[in-house]
Amino acid sequence: DGPMARHQPTMNALWSGTEIPVHRKTSGTFVLEDAKLSAVLLAQPSVFKRFLDKQGNQARGNGFLARFLIAYPPSTQGSRVEDGVKVDCPTLDWFYARCKELLHKDNPRLLNFSPRARTELVNVANFYESCMRPGGIFYSAKDFASKATENIARLAAIFHAFFTDDSDEITSETLNYAINLIATYGQQYLTILGTSNPADEEQRDLMDLTNWLLACVYNKQVDCIPKSYLMQYGPNRLRQKVKLDVLLGILASHEKIRIVTKSNKKYIYLTLGKTLAVF
Repeated sequence: DGPMARHQPTMNALWSGTEIPVHRKTSGTFVLEDAKLSAVLLAQPSVFKRFLDKQGNQARGNGFLARFLIAYPPSTQGSRVEDGVKVDCPTLDWFYARCKELLHKDNPRLLNFSPRARTELVNVANFYESCMRPGGIFYSAKDFASKATENIARLAAIFHAFFTDDSDEITSETLNYAINLIATYGQQYLTILGTSNPADEEQRDLMDLTNWLLACVYNKQVDCIPKSYLMQYGPNRLRQKVKLDVLLGILASHEKIRIVTKSNKKYIYLTLGKTLAVF
């Protein structure tokens, strides 16, 4: 909440890759072109709360916070027991080696989405747009939803560039990894920054239910899920029949799912396929 807070619009522009005119009294004026901005900030909850108290309205109103992927992980204090044994981490070693390899590459890559991935990205963009309407899950966090699709595209590009050298086409599978990750950050954003209103609990229930349905359909590679399976293995707090029926009814009324009865059994279909990450 120091001097940096006064330069949020400039950092927003750097994030977007736009040109930045710089005015100096002593050295004249110049234009900053093709600049890159990355930021990883770690703050204690009390520090972050103080920032929100002082700058929160501005930081949300101009989209500054929406450009970040915010997380509030549980504390590990009290469980960090040392045994004096150094554990080998070959996967982490490979990660660091890959980072160094990419840092030494000078030529930028122009990546493209596959036709299927482009279609799915459009569906996701439309979904987040619909979630900003009154009663939508991101009505109280429209700033996050407005940047969600771009964050998904950026993450998908990062994943592809990090793991793949022999192709410049981002696949649907890679895009779905990014979709699901942004869905998780969306939950965190609502938990930390979502404005309190009477519909919050129901909205979070809808989000958790839709995320579970999506993950189940995607991981099992099926087109539908039996309602009985949902009642048995779905999110714990949503296994009450009355509550679950209300949530499924809301999803169906918004055409997010379709409920079909076959041989006295109910099956749930996601109407937007496997690209929908959250409700």
